Amino acid sequence: MNQNNNLIIVMTLSLQALASLAAKYNLDSIQSAAERISYLFHSLGVDYIFDIALARHICLQESWQELSKQYNSDTNSKQPLLSSTCPGFVCYAEKSQGNILVPLLSRIKSPQQIMGLLVKKRLHLVNDQFVDVQPDRIYHITLMPCYDKKLEASRLENRIDESTKEVDCVITPLEVEKILEFKQIENLDSLPCRPLDQFNVGFSPNGEIQSHRGSGSGGYADNLLRMMAIYQKMATKELMSTELEWKIVRNADFLEINLHESETYTKPVISFAILNGFRNIQNLVSRLKRKSCPYDYIEVSACPKGCLNGGAQFRNIPFNKKLNEKLTPDSDPIVITFEQVQKLYDQLPKTGFDFFTDNEMINNQTGEIYSKLQLDDEFREKFRTEFRILEKKFNILNSNW
Repeated sequence: MNQNNNLIIVMTLSLQALASLAAKYNLDSIQSAAERISYLFHSLGVDYIFDIALARHICLQESWQELSKQYNSDTNSKQPLLSSTCPGFVCYAEKSQGNILVPLLSRIKSPQQIMGLLVKKRLHLVNDQFVDVQPDRIYHITLMPCYDKKLEASRLENRIDESTKEVDCVITPLEVEKILEFKQIENLDSLPCRPLDQFNVGFSPNGEIQSHRGSGSGGYADNLLRMMAIYQKMATKELMSTELEWKIVRNADFLEINLHESETYTKPVISFAILNGFRNIQNLVSRLKRKSCPYDYIEVSACPKGCLNGGAQFRNIPFNKKLNEKLTPDSDPIVITFEQVQKLYDQLPKTGFDFFTDNEMINNQTGEIYSKLQLDDEFREKFRTEFRILEKKFNILNSNW
């Protein structure tokens, strides 16, 4: 434990950032990258290092509770629920399309901020150790694939109290590269491995990093659709255990899926979408203005291809034959970069933990997590946030003439 002024330093690693680092340094898995990053930052004075999968699991659970409540509301003109885990999209919504988008944003905090709450309020549940420390004596760093996550961490809504942030510092893969250069470390694989730390809730057996099904942005649409299908009693064993077939609508960054009560019904019972990139976001705004948006839930990311292609991820990674045997050397290097990262991310084992639905448990695994983390109704309210419509201020000096 760090003894410097009794300050405890904690770090959380996003899976997308780890995938980018693994591709950059030709590592064979995200697990390998994570354990080497863990060794690096532990040697620099970080006391505890986690991956973010547990916080994402909680985010998905809370998002389902929010979606099911909205789906059961009595309003005649139902609007889609929009994911709010992408800070770039949230910034656009608040500043540019506040009246249209802000009322539709999910109020559930992102996994980054949920992890901040766990780190600062539940650190005593880690590694069979009792850590008796106040939140203001914990310094929380996150490794994220996106510079906008720094803006998210700085929001006033994302604080324990006036002086204590949920996340104190956000770094990116590009900044990790600078640290390695400063330490004169040429490659991550030259570092030993250090196992990640774990909350004592049984989520990651043997310290193995797990992901959720679905997109590289967190799989929100995919997992919430499965939970909705269970709620509607439309779920089959095949639906719950296989990859969903998403249909390309306009381009590869605009996908949708519809579930019908039967083959004879043309109107879907459930309709979800995934939108990446501002071109598709602007199309979404147009459809909302025309009141012609048919979806119940939309997973939105400002970056084309989603979080695996975040603005702080590595670009132009040299061609890696080991990871891309079927690609030709003259393929677009940026596509190769993304496909390398995507393949590493897809190789992660998928969590076997199920979720609540309709306030009942499919099984008791997620319920046990909530119980062990002491997540009562009062604490779960802290997982919710607010967004604001920011008025545009006209400044003649900034006008386009």
